[in-house]
Amino acid sequence: MVQGPLRRKHYAKNQNNFCGIALFAGKDDPWIPVEEARFLNEVLETYYFEFPKAGHFGGDYLKLEFPEIVTFIAQRLNLKF
Repeated sequence: MVQGPLRRKHYAKNQNNFCGIALFAGKDDPWIPVEEARFLNEVLETYYFEFPKAGHFGGDYLKLEFPEIVTFIAQRLNLKF
């Protein structure tokens, strides 16, 4: 991973390679600090969703369903349930 002052420049340089990224962040994620998710959202201009008690969305606890991502995809495809 690129560190230090070149980090923002690295992501900005590659921004054209990314589009339509959805980023789901848990404020209490035990492995990825929420500040990292916020940074990626800022430089990549993602669809950003932050949840207060989501952890790592199942990586740190048993999560059998991910309704947040299903809702996002349905909205992007203009699907109605």
